[in-house]
This record gives sequence, structure tokens and C-alpha cells, in this order.
Amino acid sequence: MKKELTPEQLQQRRETNKKILKFGCLPIFVIFLLIILFSKNDTQINDAKTLNTDSLCAKIMKDSLYKVTDVYYNDKDSSVNIAIEYKKNDLINANGIYENYKLSDYSNIEGVYLYKKGTTLSNVDKSKSLDYVSLNVAKRIKDFENSAFEYHIKSFLEKNVNDPTDLEILNKWVLGENSDGTFAVKVTFRAKNAFGALMIHTLNCDMDKDGNGSNIEFDK
Repeated sequence: MKKELTPEQLQQRRETNKKILKFGCLPIFVIFLLIILFSKNDTQINDAKTLNTDSLCAKIMKDSLYKVTDVYYNDKDSSVNIAIEYKKNDLINANGIYENYKLSDYSNIEGVYLYKKGTTLSNVDKSKSLDYVSLNVAKRIKDFENSAFEYHIKSFLEKNVNDPTDLEILNKWVLGENSDGTFAVKVTFRAKNAFGALMIHTLNCDMDKDGNGSNIEFDK
């Protein structure tokens, strides 16, 4: 036989049930609120990324310097794909796009592909891209250029030319990063040849961050 509770016991049970309901639901409510807040933040971040890439693509599209015909941001691999009028002798490359548009400021972009004019960018074959730059590699190249690159080039040439007295560096490029962590370097410079005449020469080599050269090739 079920024992009947006194009015005091019934009131106490009601109070207990209220506490259980109140404090038992509170964690659920807090978790639900956090899910909503995080979802909202994720949406805002994704919206910001979309706005950033959309504005970037619009800027590149209007840049007549590169003769751009189409730009497409692929969110599947976080790449910017650009269809461009590209001729063999033009100095148009993905590194140039990277530098001119400061792509290192876009944390959601992993790389830039260039394709020939007329390519359908929504469904491209990456193996047919004209050029590609990984923004991580591009950043390392930029850091190398901004460190002691010019000093290293000058020191290296002074040790390797016939007469460093009239040495003049005309131009220098970092062409890329090698698999061993060195950088492919090209330099044009003016220096005296073996007969004492000032001539323009070209140096191609691989150089590490300390200025040590390897695979050195001077023009004849």
C-alpha cells in the first residue's frame, strides 16, 4: 500500500522537483546558447572570407595590366584561379599577382593558379595551369628577399668575378624555392671580364639563407 505523504512532505517534494528542473535544464540551456553563438561566429567568419575573396577577385578582374579574362575562387582547395592572356615572353606570373595584391593578408587563400585565356575556371585541370604559387612558399621567398639577400649577392659576386672594383648589380630575382630549402637565384650584373672590359653578365645559382651558393652558372 502506497504511503500517503503529509502536506509538509508534498511541499518539500515540490520544492525539490523545482530545483531539479531549474538546475538540470540550466546546463542544457547554456550548451544550446553556446552552439548558437559559435554558429553565428562561424557564419560571420565565412561571410568575411567570402567578401574578402569576392573583393579580391573583382580587383584582379579590373586590372588591365595582367589582361585578366576571368577569376574564380575555389573554396574546395582555397585557391584563386585566374584566366589570363599569357604569352611566352611576358613576365606575367603567379608571384607577381601574389606581390601586387598582398595575398599574404588573406589567411584563407592557399595558392594562386594561372590559366590561359578562355579557360573555364569552375572546372579546371590543375595539371594544365600555366603557373602556380603556394602562398606559404611565396612568403618564405619574400622573407629571404627581405633579409640579407642583396648583401649575400654582392659578397658572393665580389668573391667570384675577375675584378670586383667596378662591380654593379643591375637586377636580381628569386625564381623559386628548391626542395632542399635553398632558393633559385638569377642576377644580372656589370663587371670586368678577363681582358679588363666592362661587360654585362648573368649568374644563375641556388643560394641558402646564409648566402652560400651551389649549382653556380655564369654566362660565358
